[in-house]
Amino acid sequence: MGGLLGDFTVRFLGKALDLLNLRQRVLAQNLANAETPGYRRMDVDFRRALLQAMEDPEGWGNKTGGPQVFLVQENRLSRLDGNGVDVDQELVELTENALLFQSVTAALRVKLAMLRAAITEGRR
Repeated sequence: MGGLLGDFTVRFLGKALDLLNLRQRVLAQNLANAETPGYRRMDVDFRRALLQAMEDPEGWGNKTGGPQVFLVQENRLSRLDGNGVDVDQELVELTENALLFQSVTAALRVKLAMLRAAITEGRR
């Protein structure tokens, strides 16, 4: 794979954004089910998925390849009705996830600016 999409850092940061986006949706689903009896909290094992992606970077560009998404169902119970969602903790996790998303986006923006400068040899 050549060109911009072949750049390891761009692909890595793109995969990180995909995983952070998925995690944001999973955490939002937890909040939406905070009052559902018996609901078990879900999360994405973000670190483990990124580690797998780093071990198999060639699979990133394939529709059938790439890192497996690690969805984790937690068995912790925070209430007597069997619901495992702690609203305050979910809000903390959502905030942390959003900050990570912003950081990865900023890193990708810098990397793309560097590639653009290299391609145009510093000309605008």
